[in-house]
Amino acid sequence: MTNVVEIQGKQCDLEKAFPLLIGDFRALMRKGIDVSELGTDMLKNLDFLEYIVKKVNPEITTQDFDKLTAEQFAKVSEVVKTLSVKMSEEQNAPLDNG
Repeated sequence: MTNVVEIQGKQCDLEKAFPLLIGDFRALMRKGIDVSELGTDMLKNLDFLEYIVKKVNPEITTQDFDKLTAEQFAKVSEVVKTLSVKMSEEQNAPLDNG
């Protein structure tokens, strides 16, 4: 699977959004998004995905994001979910002390 999606003709390599930094979590909190609640609140999921997309490509506007088709939205969601799981697994991997 490719991590690059196109939104209204603008390229967006979602892998570049990860790992999330402390500043990202603060920005998300200011928007009222608690990442631990993702998956339970559709509006927060949309806001989170829009944040990730705009982090990677600031030229993408809310209007561009709102024009996503269901198929495009599903692809963005799938890529972000896959990358989030990968990031979580990497964070939980044992440290290499050698």
